[in-house]
Amino acid sequence: MEHDVDWFGTARARVGYAADGWLAYVTGGYAVGRVALKGTATGGGVMASLTQNATLSGWTIGGGTEIALAQHWSAKLEYLYVDLGTVTNTVAITGAPSLTDRARVQMNVVRVGVNYRF
Repeated sequence: MEHDVDWFGTARARVGYAADGWLAYVTGGYAVGRVALKGTATGGGVMASLTQNATLSGWTIGGGTEIALAQHWSAKLEYLYVDLGTVTNTVAITGAPSLTDRARVQMNVVRVGVNYRF
């Protein structure tokens, strides 16, 4: 079985310390994402492919730094740990035992960016 995170998003607050054109911060909040389960099961001469999707809610925490480059420009480096919880999928095929797959969905995300403020 293979689990893919098709997309995810966060709604976070950040608190930090700013001085001399730079900011160091911690961030945390809500996370949501769509997880796709893809797999193939074979048994007794029968093969079945399956795809199931689930939208999971969870949480995120992280930190980063941002530095001013020019009047409206800044660059940032950020790390996020995202935990979307556990996804459980059960596949039932008539005449065969059911198959249950359980996976914890966690991600480590590093972001590098350039910002322009209007």
